[in-house]
Amino acid sequence: IINECPETHPAPVREICKVMGDTLGTCHRSKVQDYINELNEEARALIRSFKIKLGPILVFLPALTKPKSVRLRALLWSLWNGKDLPATVPADGAVSVTVNTEEIDKDYYRAISYPVFGPRAIRIDMLDRVLNEIYETAEQGKFQAQHKMAEWLGCSIEDLYAILSAMGHVHIKSEGEKKEPESEIEDAPQTEEKSEDKPEADVKPELDMFYLKKGQAHKPRQAGGARPSKSQDKQQRTKKPNKKGKGGKPKPRMVSNAPAPKPEDSPFAILEQLKKGQGK
Repeated sequence: IINECPETHPAPVREICKVMGDTLGTCHRSKVQDYINELNEEARALIRSFKIKLGPILVFLPALTKPKSVRLRALLWSLWNGKDLPATVPADGAVSVTVNTEEIDKDYYRAISYPVFGPRAIRIDMLDRVLNEIYETAEQGKFQAQHKMAEWLGCSIEDLYAILSAMGHVHIKSEGEKKEPESEIEDAPQTEEKSEDKPEADVKPELDMFYLKKGQAHKPRQAGGARPSKSQDKQQRTKKPNKKGKGGKPKPRMVSNAPAPKPEDSPFAILEQLKKGQGK
């Protein structure tokens, strides 16, 4: 479908469709960023009509993550690049697989919707889910890794840290809790009593923090955790500031103690008297 983009469509839309066709439906966002910058609202609607997802790192077609589409593109890519058949593909429905980055071709895995980050090739729709969660929860240029991210990617916490670092985020390693000396642990009195306030054993520990990838800008959240909408953001930028004095306080009103002027002393009353005098 993307290869049949009408000539009547805007040039940026046609160029993005062309790149998507050449890359079998998945490419790095930087490859089409110039075209994305030229899209207006109408052009973005056309991009959505082609089912193209403009992700923060990768641009892709979610429909091509199905097992049949993965196998077909693996075959096409291998034939085009003169690789041996049958092509190695992840198991049907796998969200990620461990790979040897020194032996595999990252371009191949990206072409079949399994881009490689860190030690794993990750199905692109699940990777996009993690990326959206990162940008939704980021505060002041930092975010915290979450257990559900590892569950979405089907990997260990250690692999999750490696994946996030491979994306360009900077790992803020936490200091582990200091262990008590073994002698004190042995001498400590043992009791079978359980405190009701003691947390359960299955409570998961908090994970490490990360600095967001350099260059990624994020709007501050409003009270309650919601991000300002585009219309609200525009109103805030165009709203005229109130005329206030220093410190944000309203300027004091000037009050005069002079007596109020009489109606007959007003300039209009005097002008009217002059007209009457000329008429006489």
